Amino acid sequence: MKRKGNDSLAVNVKLDLSDVPLLLNEYRRQFESELNSKDHQWVNNIYLVKSSILIGELEALLNANLAAKDFKNLWLAIPEIIEWSTVKGFMYTGGRREVHADISLQGFLKTVKPDAPLTLDLLRLSKVQCADADHNSTFRKWPVLKCLYAEIDYVGKKYILNDGKWFSVAPDFVSKTDADFARIPMSKLVMPFYKGGGEGA
Repeated sequence: MKRKGNDSLAVNVKLDLSDVPLLLNEYRRQFESELNSKDHQWVNNIYLVKSSILIGELEALLNANLAAKDFKNLWLAIPEIIEWSTVKGFMYTGGRREVHADISLQGFLKTVKPDAPLTLDLLRLSKVQCADADHNSTFRKWPVLKCLYAEIDYVGKKYILNDGKWFSVAPDFVSKTDADFARIPMSKLVMPFYKGGGEGA
């Protein structure tokens, strides 16, 4: 079954101009090839939400969870690969330059004033920034909202906020994924506490 693409393709590669036709032909071949339903189940089960009305409804639900301090399906995560050799930790807006080994919702909440309403607007305005060993901003910073991962159940469907975008996940795909994870035995390996620095150490 051929797929229709709605989004543009953006790539950054080093090659000679004469090689561009070969590269474009390969992209077209990959686009028109059949997807292995076993290896690429997410393609037909996860959709980007584009309806502004639905996005508004999901944001209203998320705002209600924030106001009620219901954080069970919310957490923060770095939204992209970073250069750890220059990053020793993270600082939050209003956090008095305190450096945290990793970003977390609990760490961010400690920097929010007690009388400030916890809303998506606040998360849009607040920043997470990479910091060096001297507590200076380095490499990159993002709005806290871009780092927020959320799961919302709404009208019988599962919606996920990731990297500032909402995605709809097919219910049967969610249940199958949960079942697959449930069959994996829990590891008894005890990992050391991360104290910052490079992953090699």
